[in-house]
Amino acid sequence: SWGIVVCALAGAIKVPGAVGAFAITWTSVGTSRSVWRRSLAVAKAGVITIGTFEILSGFFGVGWGWTRSLSASDTVTTWITPADLMAKVMPHVGVSNSAFLDVAHVVGPAIAIVICLWALKHLPAIGAPRALGLSLLSLVLLGPIVQPWYLLWGIVILAITAGPRTATAIAFLSVSASL
Repeated sequence: SWGIVVCALAGAIKVPGAVGAFAITWTSVGTSRSVWRRSLAVAKAGVITIGTFEILSGFFGVGWGWTRSLSASDTVTTWITPADLMAKVMPHVGVSNSAFLDVAHVVGPAIAIVICLWALKHLPAIGAPRALGLSLLSLVLLGPIVQPWYLLWGIVILAITAGPRTATAIAFLSVSASL
C-alpha cells in the first residue's frame, strides 16, 4: 500500500509516476492469480491513488482544479512529437493539421493504453523492466507532447533489458533526442 501511495505522489507531479502504482500492484499479487483477482487489486490501487490525490488536493487547498493543467501540454507543438510531425504533412494530403491533432490526441493515448495493457498481460513473459519501459515509451511517443528528456523514462529502463532490436531502438531514440 505504501508503494502505491509513493507512486501516486509521483503521479501527482508527473502522470507516468502513477503507472508505477499499477505495475507494483499487478506484480505483487503474483502471476498465479487470475486476471480477475489481479484486476481487483489494480482497482484497489486506483482507489488508493485517487484517495492520495484527494488528500493532496485538500491539503494544498487547490481541489482537483490542478488536473485541468494536465491537458495544457497539448496546446504546444514540437518537432519531436510524432503526432505534431505528422500534422505538418496533413495539409499536403487535404487534412487540416488541427483536425488531425484533435484526433491524434485522443487516438494516440488510446493506443498507448492498449500497449500498456498488452505489456501488463505479458508481464510474466517479458519481465517488469521491459513491460514498464515499453509502457512509458508508448505513453510518451503517442502522447500529445514529447520533450527530449521524456524519452529517458522508458529508454533508461529498457536499457537494462536490451536485446539486439531493443538496443537498436534505444540507439535511434537516443541519437534522435540528442539532435
